[in-house]
Amino acid sequence: MRFTKIQSLYFFALIAAVWCTNSALNPGNPPTAKTGAPGETTCSTSSGCHSGGNFTGTLAIQGLPDTVVPNQSYMLTMLHSSNASRCGFQMTTLDSANLKAGAFTAGSGSNVSNAASGRQYIRQSSAKNLNNGMASWTFSWKAPATAGGNAMTFYLASLAANGNGAKTGDNALTHTQKVVLKNNPVSASQEPNYSADIRLFPNPATAFVEVQVPVAATVTAFNLQGQTVFQKALQNGTTGVDIQHWPAGTYVFRIQIGNQEISKKIEKI
Repeated sequence: MRFTKIQSLYFFALIAAVWCTNSALNPGNPPTAKTGAPGETTCSTSSGCHSGGNFTGTLAIQGLPDTVVPNQSYMLTMLHSSNASRCGFQMTTLDSANLKAGAFTAGSGSNVSNAASGRQYIRQSSAKNLNNGMASWTFSWKAPATAGGNAMTFYLASLAANGNGAKTGDNALTHTQKVVLKNNPVSASQEPNYSADIRLFPNPATAFVEVQVPVAATVTAFNLQGQTVFQKALQNGTTGVDIQHWPAGTYVFRIQIGNQEISKKIEKI
């Protein structure tokens, strides 16, 4: 059987229409870029998607600290709480320049998609019915080694649906959560050793101790009972510390420079 050109076009249009309808109603693998992030809509604000719902609720990302460590993985749980009957979700993470930050690894019932824009999304591969008003997905996210502005924002959207199998009577809930990327500390072995450049004199002393530091430092003095008797931030150079009212005895001066901590003792007589 041969199709005319018009029949062929009609046939392919019909197939496309059926596919689009099924895809729109299928809760698995929703189209990307629907998180409400900068430049994105949600599945209930874009044309032709879900609409008409008025469900209310909250979204949360559990397991995500306010400050994350570069290259460390975190087990996250996306939690949907609402008065809907069914839900799905989509999430992306962007730095201050709105570029991809970190990497997701899918868990049960979710999958990861990398968009042509360079952004990465984690989303449901199967929708869930709410149980006592709640549903959740668990997956992991690895923090990046670096991020623009040392800050990132998680953009999360979740469809609150009535479960009627259509695109009507549904609406999206959204949530954003900001985290800071911890600066990689410079190890003490990478810093100059300042111990030889720090001097306390005279020793023993009666009224004043001169503290000489090569760079800015925090100086704290303790008696042998562990009580703090002096603390001050010093600039490089020599600073006099008045000790004339201190009881006679041994004192420990702790000098903090970056990640280095140098301790020196003086005798008050």
